[in-house]
Amino acid sequence: MCWSIEVSAASAGVAWMACAMLLWRRRRRDAWFAGYLFTYTLTQLVDIVLWTYDGRRPLEACPGRRNSFAVRPGGGRDVAPFLVSKYGIPCVVLIQYAAQLSYPSDRWPRVRRGLLVFYGVAAVGMAYSSACTDVVRAAWPEPHDTLRWGGSSFPAPMVVVVAALTGFNFYACVERDEPRVLIALTAPFLVVITFLAATEGTLALGSKWCTYCLFYAAIFLAAPLWDGRGARPPRPTPVASEFKRRRVPDDGFPDEESKHAPESDGDSPRSTPNGLVAACRWKLALGPEP
Repeated sequence: MCWSIEVSAASAGVAWMACAMLLWRRRRRDAWFAGYLFTYTLTQLVDIVLWTYDGRRPLEACPGRRNSFAVRPGGGRDVAPFLVSKYGIPCVVLIQYAAQLSYPSDRWPRVRRGLLVFYGVAAVGMAYSSACTDVVRAAWPEPHDTLRWGGSSFPAPMVVVVAALTGFNFYACVERDEPRVLIALTAPFLVVITFLAATEGTLALGSKWCTYCLFYAAIFLAAPLWDGRGARPPRPTPVASEFKRRRVPDDGFPDEESKHAPESDGDSPRSTPNGLVAACRWKLALGPEP
């Protein structure tokens, strides 16, 4: 994926439609699914910007700007793609990690906060070591140009460590009684990394990782098929809410809480036959008024 600006735009469009459908469906985890999926569309926007500038002037690496916090690429290169590459991509990566750690559960809150701080520091280091994105040749399915984020190829072990940390993020967030959710969130990483290593012989082509975007869109939309626990709980009806607020025990006598509950017009227990019978029995038990 992400061979060109057209593919990046199409991937983003598909993911945005999936986000809208998830927000409309409103199952238990759909709001988080939509937010997390949206973070992957940000990588598509990054690619669109970089491909646009490459169409005007071929993108070239600027190794002299690595290991620095430079704000200009030098050599007459455009500033905008340099800033997007050196600082924008690390910000997007940090946003994705923050979205992972915001998974709706009560599991390991301190660990999640510590991980977020760690990733913030790592994003600064990523910006420091990155430089201009350039265009290199990819092999699959046929030789073609593709973007190489940051203008350098990170060692494969480092990329594997990043993928392992991503898996640990979900392990730290997803409850142990939700194994299907854990598999659905971690499997795309394993599939994409394995496929990229097998077809390209490298894991450095970060732009091609946008396949996560389409994988997650399909997996999240198919959640009713694999996640039976994700259904939205039914909303209480007004009658059920009123009965819960002013309950009458089985013996027909209101408890102490309901004695002091304020009356409402038209929907109180006395306005119904059962409520009227309970009130009469209560009156008889108390005896005549003095």
